[in-house]
Amino acid sequence: MDPKITALNRLRGALRQSVTKLENYIKQGASEDKVVLETKLTKVDTIRKKLFDLQKRYYELPPEADLTETDEAIEQMETSLEEMENMSVHERIKYVSKENICKNCLNAHKGVCRSTLTCRICNSKTHNTMLHQGQTATETLGDHAAPIKPHKSNGSINNEQNSSGCFETNSEHFLTASISYNSQQKSVILSTADIYVRSENERYKLRCLLDSASASCLLSNRACNLLNLKREPFKTYITGIGGNSQEIKARVKINISNEEETYSRNCEFLIVPRITSLIPSQKINISNIEIPNHVKLADPNFCIPGKIDMLIGSDIFFDLQKADKIRLANGNLILQESELGYVVSGKLPTEVTSNYCCVAVETNLDNAIKEFFEIESFPTDSFDSTKSEEEKFCEEHFLKTHSRTKSGRYIVSLLMKENADSVLGFSRENAVKRLNGIWNKLNKNNTLATLYKAFLQEYLDLGHMKQIIDEDNTKSFYIPHHCICKPEKTTTPLRVVFDASAKTSTGQSLNSILLNGGSIQDDLFSLVTRFRTHKYAFSADIQKMYRQILVEPSQRYLQRIVWKETNNSPIKIYELNTVTYGTVSAPFLAMRVLKALADAEHQDFPEAARIISRDMYMDDILSGATSLTSTKRLQADLSKLLWRGGFELHKWVSNHPALLNDISTSEYSFEDTQSNTVKALGMLWKPQPDQLTFKVSVKKKDSLTKREVLSQIARLYDPLGTIGPVIAKAKIFMQSLWLQKLDWNDNLPTNNLLKKDNLREGMIVLVKEDNLPPCKWALAKIIEIVRGTDNHIRVVKLKTASGTFMRSISKICVLPNQEVNY
Repeated sequence: MDPKITALNRLRGALRQSVTKLENYIKQGASEDKVVLETKLTKVDTIRKKLFDLQKRYYELPPEADLTETDEAIEQMETSLEEMENMSVHERIKYVSKENICKNCLNAHKGVCRSTLTCRICNSKTHNTMLHQGQTATETLGDHAAPIKPHKSNGSINNEQNSSGCFETNSEHFLTASISYNSQQKSVILSTADIYVRSENERYKLRCLLDSASASCLLSNRACNLLNLKREPFKTYITGIGGNSQEIKARVKINISNEEETYSRNCEFLIVPRITSLIPSQKINISNIEIPNHVKLADPNFCIPGKIDMLIGSDIFFDLQKADKIRLANGNLILQESELGYVVSGKLPTEVTSNYCCVAVETNLDNAIKEFFEIESFPTDSFDSTKSEEEKFCEEHFLKTHSRTKSGRYIVSLLMKENADSVLGFSRENAVKRLNGIWNKLNKNNTLATLYKAFLQEYLDLGHMKQIIDEDNTKSFYIPHHCICKPEKTTTPLRVVFDASAKTSTGQSLNSILLNGGSIQDDLFSLVTRFRTHKYAFSADIQKMYRQILVEPSQRYLQRIVWKETNNSPIKIYELNTVTYGTVSAPFLAMRVLKALADAEHQDFPEAARIISRDMYMDDILSGATSLTSTKRLQADLSKLLWRGGFELHKWVSNHPALLNDISTSEYSFEDTQSNTVKALGMLWKPQPDQLTFKVSVKKKDSLTKREVLSQIARLYDPLGTIGPVIAKAKIFMQSLWLQKLDWNDNLPTNNLLKKDNLREGMIVLVKEDNLPPCKWALAKIIEIVRGTDNHIRVVKLKTASGTFMRSISKICVLPNQEVNY
């Protein structure tokens, strides 16, 4: 064997031993060795970098490495295949029987064939496609195996000689094609080069593709991870051939250079999952080409298929170019001098047999609008009493494991899959890293830091979490956390979110091993419909509902967090004692506890228990009664019943002031203090006029795409169908966009942006008033039209019985008999 391969194999063995030692130490580590364990874990990055470098060195092995045995085996297989292709079907069958070869996979083995391949003609698992009987020899080979001769005029393939199929399932379109092509053609050599990247004071060599037609520089996600580069959030789209776009979520800024470091530059690269396949697609024979001795190639292995981890775009491409150019192979091969060495490009003739198998999957973006159309469908889920096996298991698990404390508070067990906690890996390092990122943000905002610390201090003071000293639990899960700040909120301007979906070192997370339990509450349609029937109505919500339910102490090791008082303070470890929002089982556990509480206290508070079972959606209660006295009694009973389970109601709102006399003003919850509106299950409720209203926020832009229009329309939330005419108009507009066959990222035609360009003087219109019903809108006559700089109508001057004034066209409604053309 080649000495270079022997040396690399020896290095690989040493690295493998290092990894094995680390694994054994982690599995057998004792509690007193925790500090030593963390020290050893720092070696993981070093080993990872060495493995990456080792992989690169394997790729750089010269073509003359000792591969004789493999080459002989491949030649023998090719010879056997050629012999079989020249045989008839009957001769092939005799040959296979004589050589004791499996008729399905065409390999020599003992026992049952484990191949999953089937005959492409009859779909049988008993024989290979080449052994199918019933057709001629050429036909038997099928389109997947038969050599196809190129058409002399233009090189295209006859339709009878290729195989393709198209089928549709579940709103996804699949196109499959398989072709075998044997021809004398020229292999195009793309410009590749070895480039050096600096990361953490070390240099790494990457293979890059030089593309002058690319507007951006790209880096593969694989290379970014291996080099441990710091990503910067950056959202944009890149568009390729055919208008296909791909979303970009991050970018990195790195230093690139040549081997001698005579050329160096700091560049910005967009992170993509993958740049391209192997380049070149197959090995190119350059034995007949003599490259001058003084020439140093930018990529010495340009003729050998290899991975591409970087793409250099036009902003750097021309900066790399130099003047010298060498032509070889009768001018077909060009060596272009650059800062990285001589870059090879051009074409070389070669005889190839290419087997193409293409599977294209186009997921319909139209699926996004499906949810919008389903909102108005009559709810039927509530009438389906059947439960899945998972839901039955969760119900039985809750009944067997829940309990109550002496004070009445509930203790529940997490809905874990069987033996699932054993698959969790290490999570503390990620939690600490996320915590440091939070403090980088808090150091820049003192107000945010104060709110964050106050939140967690309250969490600790209320007994919802406790500090722990003992860390000896390898199965523990550390939940990263971050904050969402909403200054407009009067009660909770800052909310800390626990990320139970954060993955551990094994790729599993806490949420991946938990069951969600399904939904056990009534649907929104029924709930809001009942709410509208009450003469005296009220709403309230349960304060810190999840945090009033305790988690079984033996499972709290799965709900650990890390925190520190200041950026330089030591990190402390806490266990969350209560149900944590952010875990997939939290909604089921909370609603199931309320149902259990209602059942347990039904005898003392029958009406309140019924309300909890029917008129609750998560922590919100929307209910009422027909008389003022019964409504007051219902309020009191609800508070008493929930208090027995450790819950407290707050944020009371009612359509009658008498129902709020016994409640402090600080507990009112108005979304808009001027209009006294409150959110009620996605809608806005004005208690005093007792009206349900809808808030629609539309971003004004000079140009809109089909995707943006869909996003705006899909936000129209109407569980009762009360704004059906508005939504119907939105659907008609979407239908018109479909008829125009616009792509998702195409700008809409101008006439769709300003539909009322056909307004004219003398037309009678209604003047919209948001605070009045349409039947009370004033009539007006258009006496003047004002156009914008783009020549579209923006404002009109109106004359009413009370005078004249200017109004935006969005605030007028054309009468039906004068409706403009849409």
